[in-house]
Amino acid sequence: MSEERPERPADGAGGSTPPPPRGRRGSRLGPALAGLFLIAGGIWIALARRGQGTQPEEPPVTGRAVIVDERAPLVDPNKMAERDVVVFFGREGAAGLYPERRRIFVTATVTDQAKQVMEELVRGPRRALGVAVLPPQTALRELYLDQEGTAYVDFSAELAQRHPGGTDAEIDTVYAVVDSLTYNFPEIRSVQILIEGEERETLAGHLDLSRRYSRDMSRVDPDALQSLGEGGPHAQR
Repeated sequence: MSEERPERPADGAGGSTPPPPRGRRGSRLGPALAGLFLIAGGIWIALARRGQGTQPEEPPVTGRAVIVDERAPLVDPNKMAERDVVVFFGREGAAGLYPERRRIFVTATVTDQAKQVMEELVRGPRRALGVAVLPPQTALRELYLDQEGTAYVDFSAELAQRHPGGTDAEIDTVYAVVDSLTYNFPEIRSVQILIEGEERETLAGHLDLSRRYSRDMSRVDPDALQSLGEGGPHAQR
């Protein structure tokens, strides 16, 4: 009789399974490691997003301004504050000066405000009792204020060329300029009138223009000034 050899069991039917080749073991570890990297990456992204959530978001860049508080009033940069001033003119049928109230803009410097007062003087009176003290062709060329409080008011040549002349008329012209500035601006202590940027000996042959003049309210109608409600500390200085 021939000796029968036992048959070798098939894979998976029992017995020991031969070890797989090394290449096959590496192929099984690759997907596992990749999965671990994916999990770790997901955790890192989640933590990063959580940290970013605590940071303030930048507002979107647009062409419109961001309204912080809709209840806050909007300021019009073109609208400037105004103030009352008193401008002095001649009086109909009498010597002396007659006051009128005007409004000017409150600009940054006293010089700019003083120019506005002089421009009102050039425009002339609005009331029937008022008489212009400057020829209508007169123009204000410039106004300077030095550190001592002297204002130099430079008018065009028409002030002298077209002035009617006469002592009273010249005095009214000079003091209308002087009082209109010194009354409204404590910073202005005296005034000198220039014509075309130069000193003149006289205005129209009588009143000296080579000197500085201080305020003199004795020629102003006191009742008219009081009626404006401006007879307070300015008039008493």
